[in-house]
Amino acid sequence: MVVKVCGMREPENVAQLAQLRTDMIGLIFYEKSSRFVEAQGPQVALQAPIFAHSGFLQIPKVGVFVDAPLDYVLEKIEQYGQSYVQ
Repeated sequence: MVVKVCGMREPENVAQLAQLRTDMIGLIFYEKSSRFVEAQGPQVALQAPIFAHSGFLQIPKVGVFVDAPLDYVLEKIEQYGQSYVQ
């Protein structure tokens, strides 16, 4: 089983994921969502991936997009170093 925690936008919540056995962190890049990661600035998306519970592995980021133009998706992948797109 793979566990992805999605909708992270508060720095404290992202930091707490380091204590869990989370496989992926989902970041919402849809402005109409209440979980839009850039609503409070880029700090959360830039903070992740955080170091996992072992201290050695990084938690991969998954960018979640809704009907976004390819240029926007590619821009956010490069800007925030996302490993996956959904």
